[in-house]
Amino acid sequence: MAAFGLLWLSRLGVQSTYAAHVLLPEVLVSIGMGLVFVPMNSTSLYGVHPEDAGVASAMVNTTQQVGGALGTAFLNTVAASATAGYLATRVASAPVVQSAAVHAIRPL
Repeated sequence: MAAFGLLWLSRLGVQSTYAAHVLLPEVLVSIGMGLVFVPMNSTSLYGVHPEDAGVASAMVNTTQQVGGALGTAFLNTVAASATAGYLATRVASAPVVQSAAVHAIRPL
C-alpha cells in the first residue's frame, strides 16, 4: 500500500491539487507504513532476553530516527539539485519554477 501510494505521488503535476491528487495517496502511504512498523518492531525484538529488551528497543528507535533524518537530508539534497539543474537551463518565471519543483520529485 505504501509503495503504491508513493508511486501515485510520483505522478503529480503542476496542476495537481491537494484534495484530488495528494490526500488519497498520503492515506495509502500512512496505512501501509502503519501496517509495516508494528511487525517490524516485533521482529527486531524477537529473541531478545528480557533484561536486554530496553536497550534493544532503544536501538530500534534510534536507528529509525537516524535513518529517517539521513534519508530526508539525502532526498532533499537530490530534489534541490534536480530543481537547480532544471532551472539552470531555463529562464526563471513562475510557471518554470513550478515545473522545476515537480521535476525534482518525479522519478528519473
